[in-house]
Amino acid sequence: MHTIIETERLILRKFTLHDAAFVLELLNTPTWLQFIGDRNVLSIEDAENYLKNGTLKSY
Repeated sequence: MHTIIETERLILRKFTLHDAAFVLELLNTPTWLQFIGDRNVLSIEDAENYLKNGTLKSY
């Protein structure tokens, strides 16, 4: 884990492909869909590709 900053109650780190399950869940919450929009991430594989082609590429 590559920690960027750590406090008593928070650890901020970069995303990894191990976060795919979290991303899948997050991108399909009702509030994400309502306010941000459907990113068509419907499987773990979609979530991994979403991370690879977006978040991880931006690092």
